[in-house]
Amino acid sequence: LDLSEHYSKSFKVFKNRKFDILVTVCDEAYKNLPRSIKKKDHIHLSIPDPDAFEGTDEEKLNFFRTTRDQIKKEMLFFIGEHIESTSTAVN
Repeated sequence: LDLSEHYSKSFKVFKNRKFDILVTVCDEAYKNLPRSIKKKDHIHLSIPDPDAFEGTDEEKLNFFRTTRDQIKKEMLFFIGEHIESTSTAVN
């Protein structure tokens, strides 16, 4: 999965949009979440902003990778829980 063209977006981009699930991955985003963004469910992951990490280039890269892996782990867990609860509700 190539994410090289992806970037962090302002909440303004999503004004008055509706989401089934909204995921915030840092406390700053959670704190500044506008009420105009409608959502059925909200997941917040309190993950440190890797862009604020200070260190050598190699240390920064490792911190970004650790952050990426943490988000992946949390999202896979959520997806598994969602699939399990959906399949239980159908049976």
